[in-house]
Parts: sequence; C-alpha cells; structure tokens
Amino acid sequence: MERAGIAIVQEVPGPDRFPGLDDALRRRGIDAAWLLPEETPHGLTDATRVLLVGETRTFAARYALRRAGRVGACTVLLAGEEERRTGPAPVDMVACVNRDDERRMTALGNDAVTTPTAEAVAALLSELARQPRRKRRSIDALDPTCLPARIARQPGRPRVVSLVRCGDSPVGGVTTWSHRLARAFADREQLDLGYDVRTLLVVTHADSVAPDDAGDDELTHRCVIDPMADQWQAIRTLRQAIENLDPTIILPNYGDLCFAASMQLRPQGVRVVAIAHTDHTTCRGMIEFHDRWDGAVGVSAACMGWIEPLSGNRPTARIVYGVPVGGAPRRVADRGPLQLAYVGRMVEPQKRISDLLVVIDGLESRAVEYVFHMVGDGDGLAAWRHSLDRRRLRHGRVIVHGRQSPQWVEQFLGRVDVSVLVSDYEGTSITMLESMGAGVVPAVTRVSSGVDEWIRDGENGVVVPIGAPEEMAARLSELAADRTRLASMGRAAWDTVRGSIGLGIMARCYRELFDAVIERPMDRTPTDTGLRICESWNESVEQPRQATVWIDTVLREAGYRNIAVDAPTEDCDAVIVRSRRGEVVEDRVRQYRDMGLGVAVSPHLLEAPVTDRMQSAVLQAMKEGCRRVAIYGVGRHTRRSAGIFHRDLPIVGLIDDEPPGPRLFGLPIVTPDRALRELKPDVILLSSDAWEQRMWHRCAALREAGVLVITLYGQYGHTEQAPETVGGASR
Repeated sequence: MERAGIAIVQEVPGPDRFPGLDDALRRRGIDAAWLLPEETPHGLTDATRVLLVGETRTFAARYALRRAGRVGACTVLLAGEEERRTGPAPVDMVACVNRDDERRMTALGNDAVTTPTAEAVAALLSELARQPRRKRRSIDALDPTCLPARIARQPGRPRVVSLVRCGDSPVGGVTTWSHRLARAFADREQLDLGYDVRTLLVVTHADSVAPDDAGDDELTHRCVIDPMADQWQAIRTLRQAIENLDPTIILPNYGDLCFAASMQLRPQGVRVVAIAHTDHTTCRGMIEFHDRWDGAVGVSAACMGWIEPLSGNRPTARIVYGVPVGGAPRRVADRGPLQLAYVGRMVEPQKRISDLLVVIDGLESRAVEYVFHMVGDGDGLAAWRHSLDRRRLRHGRVIVHGRQSPQWVEQFLGRVDVSVLVSDYEGTSITMLESMGAGVVPAVTRVSSGVDEWIRDGENGVVVPIGAPEEMAARLSELAADRTRLASMGRAAWDTVRGSIGLGIMARCYRELFDAVIERPMDRTPTDTGLRICESWNESVEQPRQATVWIDTVLREAGYRNIAVDAPTEDCDAVIVRSRRGEVVEDRVRQYRDMGLGVAVSPHLLEAPVTDRMQSAVLQAMKEGCRRVAIYGVGRHTRRSAGIFHRDLPIVGLIDDEPPGPRLFGLPIVTPDRALRELKPDVILLSSDAWEQRMWHRCAALREAGVLVITLYGQYGHTEQAPETVGGASR
C-alpha cells in the first residue's frame, strides 16, 4: 500500500463525513492518513502533499489548513450543501457535488471541479498528489488570535482577573463559578465588597466559544489563542491579554498555560491566588509545580488537607462554591415518569458519562418510567449519542438539551426529581450543590472530596461507589417507586444547604482572602515558575531562536542577572537548557535546579515532553528484544503526542476500547480483544494519564499472553492504587 502523502480531516466523531472514500483510495493502492482531531491534528509533515477537509470554519480545519500551508501541501475543500460561501475559500481547490455548485464556487474566485462520487474524489486526490495545483492562498486570515481591549482600573478598586481555560466547550463548573463570583462583586446594592472581578475566557479552540458566550454584563472577556502558536507564543499572547485587563490579583484556576502567564506578572507586583477546584492529583500537581502563589483556596476539606501544608504562612481559606438557593424545596409530582438530569461537561475523563448509559440500561431492565435530561456540551457527546442510538428504549426517553446558560439551568432544576453524577473525582460539585439548593435529590458517586461534607446517604441524597452504575440504577428505581421518600430527601437536601452556600457568603469569603493577600508583603525572590510547562500545548516549534531570546527576557524580568546557555557557568544564576528532538533533559533540569539555579527549557518549555518519554520507553523495550509496538489509546494524550509516529519506531497499530474509525496516523485501530490476533504486538505502551490504571487492568489477557505492557505514570501490578513512583513495565 502506497503512502501518497494524502491527509483527510474528519472533523466530527461518529458517522463518516466522506463515505466510501477510504475504500476508493485503497482500491488505488493509496493509504491516506485520517486525522480525527478532538485535539490539534498532528500528522501533517513535509511528506504531506494533499489535505482534504469538509469544512473550513472549525478549529480542526483551520489548524490543518494552516499546517498544510506551512508544509506546502495542496488543500482541497469537499463542499457539501452547507458550504454557502460569499467569497473565495482559503483552499487551493474546491471539490463540488454537482455542476451548479462548481459554477457558483468558480464565480466566487475558486478553482472548482465536480466530483459527484467517492471514486471521483479519490481520483482527484491521487492526481493532486502527483501534480499539485496550488494558488498559495494566504493562511494568515485563518489566525484566530483575539485579545480583550485595554480596560483601565478604577482608582481605589483593585481588580481580580479569573482565568478560565476553555477547550472544546466553555461548559463547566469553574466557568459558572467565575461568572457568579464576578457578578456577586459587581452587585453593590447589597454591599460594596471593594473589588472589580472579571472573567477571562482563555480559548484554545477558536470555534468553541462564541462572542455571545461572554454574556452582556461586561464582566467577561475573551482571549483566543492561535492553535498554531509555539508554547512560548501562546503564553506571550495570554500574558498580553491579562495585562490588558490590568489586574491586581490573578486566579489561574487550572492549566499551566494560565499559571505560567500569571507567574510572569508577579515581578510587576501582581498577586496570584491558586484555587484547588478538585482533589485530583493533576490539580495538586499543578499547584505544587507552579509554587510561587501568594494565597490559595480549597473548595473542600479534602482539598484543604493538602493546600495548607503547601502554604507555609501564606493566606489560605476553604471557600465552597456559592449557588442560588430557592425559598422552598421543589414540589414532587405524585405520579408520572421519574425526572432525572445530568448537568455538566459531556466528557469521559472525570465525568464517566458512559456510565450513564449503564444507568439507563438498569432503569430499562427494571421497567422504570423515566425521562433522562442531558444538559451540557463536550467532546464526548457525539460518541455518547451514537451509543444511545444503538439502544431501544421501551420505558423511558432521553432528551439532550445541549449547552445552556446557568440561568436556564436554575429554572430547569425546578422540573427535576434527581440530579445524577457518576464522576471519578470532584472538588465539590457545583451541580450537586445547585440541585440541593433547588430541593432536587443528588445521586452521586463516593468521590474523595466534597460528598461526605454535604450528603448523608439515604437521608438527603444517594451515594454509590465509583464505577457502580448498576447500583445507581437500583437506587433510582427505589426512589421512583416511593414518591414520599423522594420528596422528604429533596427537602432534607434543601435544608442542608440553605443559609450556608449563598453567592453573597462566597463573595465575602473571597474578599477576606483578597484583603489578606494584598496586605501580606510579596516574596520577590527570582523564580523560573513562569517558564515551567508540564502540559503539552504544541511540542513542535516554528521559531526556536526567537523562543530562546524570549526566555532570556522573561528570566531577566524575574530577577535573574547572569544567564548561561546549555550548562552552568561559574557566576550564573540561571540556565537556558536547549532541548533537541528526542533528547530527555529532565534529569539535567532537576540537577541544575538543585544547585539553586533558575532553569528554563528552550524552545518548547517542557521539562519532560510526553513524546520523548514515550520514545524512551519504546527504545528501552526494543533493547529488550521487542519489535512490534502497539499504542493503547487514541484520545487527547496520543493526539498531543502524535510526533511519536514520525520517529522511525516499529509502531504497528493502535488499540482503543471504542475506535473512532478504522485508522489513525495511517495505522489500524483495533479493540483490545482483537489486538493479539490482528496486530501481533510484543509490547503495548499505555498512552493516557487519566485512564492508565483502567487500561492496565484491561490488558490482563494480553499480559498473560506474554505481551510487555509499559506504563508512563504509575506502577500497578495487581493493586488498585498507583503508587507515587512514575513509570513501569510488566508482562
């Protein structure tokens, strides 16, 4: 099978946007690279000659088109009926389904052809791979970068800027909390709290947050970051956006893009308050990694259990999310279907939305009449709906409401009997508290943080073990059959929260913390925390020399004076470590930092790039005689580390529990039960941080068959809990 340098962007998971095209290409002996981009679509290299997209406005398409422009690939738009342009498309050629569309697109200045069938499209792509027809369309118009306008601070009123990083959707509890915090401080009729609080949405998928998502209260702003940007450019863009809002205090919330940009402003006298929104190790690791904050908040007692030991004598506080609380609990209907709701991000990591399908199956098997409302958005929704469509519901129905405003949710909860959460972890769930404030029974999993502080199982809510959706269905069935108990539990939930979690209470607690942070003298010791990155934004770097110059400037702003390059000199106080492709510099960075030096890695800022760690693991396995490598997982972790597929390693395929398509990065994708038969691997590398332990257990049969299984983040063996040590392998 020939690798002809053809790449195809399948923007939306689920049904194929290009039906029959893969088969048509294969009949011509062409193995195309299919990019399924829930994250940035890697895989476009100097060998890519043709890129096909079915849309030009989505995040995936814009990124891929710009990357194609960088590598010199010919770009083709397969225009469907929805492609109603009023000008030239930012591609070299438009493939139309009929002659009328060809004439219309040509009249708009496009090089258009008619390709009514998959065979015709395959023929066009094959021809262009041999003889590209390029118009050299400008890709600069695809740069989505957008900064907020400069807003002067009011005299005598310190400004707090809360950063909320949005991926594929702005939906989430932190977004809701940040909006409410800003509005509570803006409401001066009850009490002037003395601070101007703003929300800055940090958008990394240009099409995921519409301008009207900022609302009409003038308290929410947008920073859109170019997905093509190098890591250092992304941080520079966000820093400029924050500076435009002239903050006194910054709340980074989560994501080291936000933490790094915030830390770079501390030399200017800007304070940073870290907030532990969850009890998960990633949240704890982020706050430990970027350790030069001026104060911290935990949203639960569990979070405070590790925040306080980290704080030293810095101000800290446990502040629970404020939510609206009704004047009385909702009234429960005597009959009719049980009204259930899931409100939140539609994602599998953390939220485990696939477990909701098992809950629905359990209700069906018990003949419970129900209506299950799904409220929210996220990259797991399409696959979830696809799985739902394969079921035949006899006793209930599911209504997917999609993304809705907090105000809509507040009104909607009055029609809900039970709010269902099946999460792996939380801090203190805003959805849980909102439901209790409306008199809705919370049915949740026994996560380590937040639940025990608010819910007494069987009295004011339902609590089941994590990963026990069948038990959840059984408990919901009991409530459906006992409306008196349902009503009493809803009232008990409302009694639990009234008077203790209002928006005003939350705002006053934050004011006290902000006052304490401002009154405390700042630690001005030079620090490199503004140049530390542990999450991969974009490991490829277009401008390495400019990155080194910028890093040097930021280190000097932080207070360093004598900066060495590559290795310490006698009188230096900081070192810029230049990392080359495939080189692991983590040990050098640790060594230099232990010497008391500031350290930054150029050009990508990553001290331990995931791609390099994956390569090192594979090379070690090869030294032990392994020759056929399979990567388990095709989610965000793998797509962010897609450079691994271009490093001449013996990777034979990918494994996934629910393959999104037949191929990715030119490699076949199979389920775990087919892996041994079809891929014949002698080593499997687990590519996930959130799901590694679950993947490990699903590889039990493969390990028994003698396949080496490599982990990157934990060592599990036969235990249920990963220890603190990182990395491991076992047969």
